[in-house]
Amino acid sequence: MNPGTLDRRITFVNAVITTSIEGDTIVTWVPVLVLTNGQTWGKFRSNKGDRAIQASEFVITYDGTFTVRFRHDFTPVKSMRILYEGKYFSIHSVVDVDDRRRFYDIKVSVTDENSN
Repeated sequence: MNPGTLDRRITFVNAVITTSIEGDTIVTWVPVLVLTNGQTWGKFRSNKGDRAIQASEFVITYDGTFTVRFRHDFTPVKSMRILYEGKYFSIHSVVDVDDRRRFYDIKVSVTDENSN
């Protein structure tokens, strides 16, 4: 894999759950990689898209794969999301591409429901 193809800025975020004074649950997505504003370089490949009717509304879903470089100070996990082009992608799997700890392929999906 050519590192020069990692030409997109992506942000890994974790959920921080707090409770308001009224007792409401508030979920805030906070960048994980603090020293770089949560951003790293990656590549995105769209795999497929789908449109369906759920609860009398059209819901658009598509799957994809992000490729990022291996880092010794950070490992992506499924509880995180990836923020890319204003959409929060749910992480389904993280795979070491060639078992040499050089690149990760991260399988993700997004629906128009979790765009914010």
